[in-house]
Amino acid sequence: MATPHFLVSTRPGHRDGLARIGEGSIGGKARGLGFLNVLIRRSEINRRFPEMRVRVPPATVVCTGEFEHFVERNDLAECTAWTDDDEITRAFCSHPLRRELLMELVRYLDSHRAPLAVRSSSIHEDGTVSPLAGLYQTVLLPNNGPAPADRLQQLLDALRVVWSSTYHQAPSAALRRQGTLLSQERMAVILQPMAGRRHGGFFYPTIGGVACSVNFFPIGTLRPDDGMVAAAVGLGTRAVGGGRVTRFSPRRPELRPELHRPHEVRLTSQRTFDAIDMSSGQARIADDPQGTIKSFGLAVAREDGEMMLLESTWLPAQGTLSESPLASGEPLLTFKKLLQQTRVAQLFCHISEWAKEGMGGPVEMEFAGDFCRKPKGGRHGVDLVQLKRLPQVSRASSIRIASVDSSKVLLRCSSAMGSADLVHSGPIVYIAPRRLTPRISRSLGEEVARVNRALRDRQESYLLLGPGRWGSINLSLGIAVTYHQISEASLIVELSTTEHHVASSQGSHFFHNIAAGHILYMSLDEAAGDQLNRQWLTRAPRVGGHGDVRVLQPKSPLRVQVDGHSRRGIVFVSE
Repeated sequence: MATPHFLVSTRPGHRDGLARIGEGSIGGKARGLGFLNVLIRRSEINRRFPEMRVRVPPATVVCTGEFEHFVERNDLAECTAWTDDDEITRAFCSHPLRRELLMELVRYLDSHRAPLAVRSSSIHEDGTVSPLAGLYQTVLLPNNGPAPADRLQQLLDALRVVWSSTYHQAPSAALRRQGTLLSQERMAVILQPMAGRRHGGFFYPTIGGVACSVNFFPIGTLRPDDGMVAAAVGLGTRAVGGGRVTRFSPRRPELRPELHRPHEVRLTSQRTFDAIDMSSGQARIADDPQGTIKSFGLAVAREDGEMMLLESTWLPAQGTLSESPLASGEPLLTFKKLLQQTRVAQLFCHISEWAKEGMGGPVEMEFAGDFCRKPKGGRHGVDLVQLKRLPQVSRASSIRIASVDSSKVLLRCSSAMGSADLVHSGPIVYIAPRRLTPRISRSLGEEVARVNRALRDRQESYLLLGPGRWGSINLSLGIAVTYHQISEASLIVELSTTEHHVASSQGSHFFHNIAAGHILYMSLDEAAGDQLNRQWLTRAPRVGGHGDVRVLQPKSPLRVQVDGHSRRGIVFVSE
């Protein structure tokens, strides 16, 4: 391998605004950041929205050549055959970096004192075929250790942790499903200052989340092209991980029917938020890559003054919401003042449209925003930290949904994704509707993963039905699984019932990987009139699974129909 040429600069000369260390590719995620830099410059977005400071945080990319050299020099290619993610990470973290790279990282830290995000940027990441959303590691660093050696050690460990995730089971399963060899994957790493403010011992932005140019499941009079924003207080980890979020349409932010039912907002809104623990400057990143992130109740953010534009006051006696600062009642997270007193919705609408036009299809952006009543410098801050083209959901042909007697229908819903008309003769993995706790969610997830491995070994696909959001980081909302633990499913159904009522996974990394893997998806909501034949599922022959995870083998083949145009789906007994 040729000796790499090193370049690091805080004032990069490349048109995409990215500094580079080493040779090779910058990877898919970094390409998205470069496109965003060009978009912001050409669209003159800051001139159109002078009250906002819109930017891509300055990014330095450790290119794929360094990953290739590290793997080759330390014989780490054998990790592609390993199945223990922790063992792979330990193997990577046990080897030193070459001196030239080490010195460049020392120079980088000399000029960067803010908390840092160390993000993956593999060559296949954020592509239209295999976005691999959220399957690689991201490490957030306080970057404030008491000695320079502490800061450097955390950065070195974070870099190796991200590299090691290249060979982890989740991306391996996603690449295998899409026909790509794991040995062909290469990893670049992005170093970026974090958006946000320090409050005592913690650091976080006002909100973080995702903005999509398409709404896969619009309600009421909303249209798919109206887009969707899913935002959470604090770090955006809750939004991309399928946790509790606040959703609105950037094109029509006034259409939010849930605000007419404040009692429902009270039950379903976000209650805790994530922040970087600034006392973790000496934590061992190799042992716990997420150990620098802590969760707190919203009362902490309220005391820090970050909730002024995010909360309304619920007046239970009147059954209404008030925006008056003098109102006495219960604070509810609604984002009403933010959407009424700022042009943040219009900003996301404009950027999404320009990005969609530039990338030739629907897009999603991750962002972090600082929104306080008196913004620093008179301007609110919006940092765009990721842009990707969304996977194309098959809608090529209209599927005529069959008219079937209700007794033969297993399930019927009005919110489905994909396009298919197929006969399924294999098993069903079914978890009956129930309330979830973190302990129950973990237990169910472990058993689903075991069943998935067994069916993968037999090369059998299955239909997966269960309560809440699959893959959510909030274990009270859904069952704890990662993408590779349900990789053999041909259809995934999220059940929202009287026992456990939640919104769909839309906007999460897990959701986009389902779409990219061409896994059919249905969101069944009994309150909206969707049908779940519990009696049929209870009587179907059980052939496996433990506890509440039931593997069923229907006596007759099932027919699965999903119409991508009407977004309706049905599963019924095929004669």
